[in-house]
Amino acid sequence: MRPEIGTKAASARASVSIAGLWRRRVLAASLWLLAWPMMALAEPGSRTLAPTTEATEASSARVVTMTYLKSAPGKLGQLERYVRANWFAMDKIAVERGLFVSYLWLDTGSDEGPWNAVVMVTYRDAQGFAGIEQEWAGIKAAHREVLIDGARQADLGRVVESREFFERAPFVNVVAAGIPTALLKSEWVMRRGD
Repeated sequence: MRPEIGTKAASARASVSIAGLWRRRVLAASLWLLAWPMMALAEPGSRTLAPTTEATEASSARVVTMTYLKSAPGKLGQLERYVRANWFAMDKIAVERGLFVSYLWLDTGSDEGPWNAVVMVTYRDAQGFAGIEQEWAGIKAAHREVLIDGARQADLGRVVESREFFERAPFVNVVAAGIPTALLKSEWVMRRGD
């Protein structure tokens, strides 16, 4: 006997929050950005991994930090401008000095959910921020905050959470992998309907 579609159990299973779908979509896109270059350039039959030791794994990994942000209502665009004018201004110097590999802004295009933007930074090795902390202190000390329409970061949004992931070798040069230049310049944003 078939359960009725209108039952409470079926209703509960069928209900999915739109905000949850968008958060999963941004996270899936972020993880795709990390994994795609390696999958795209892998030779057929090379999908099996050789056994590794912990020391080998540590030396063949690099940290990717995902910082989840929540904008103040109606301030997502201004928060993005703030991050680009401040965080990314410092990140650009860090990339030029070889401290970071890349940085990227992603957003949901909406005020909904516990977070609505992600800043992703890829470090050069498995030490992550700990490996560049001294050099970063100099970059940060030299930076002068850029206000957006007179507002500071605290007026535009807040950091909800920061997570570290390990990207495992082999690393692929993203330009050689054919990822659009706009992604490298952190111009890609997830928008509803994409």
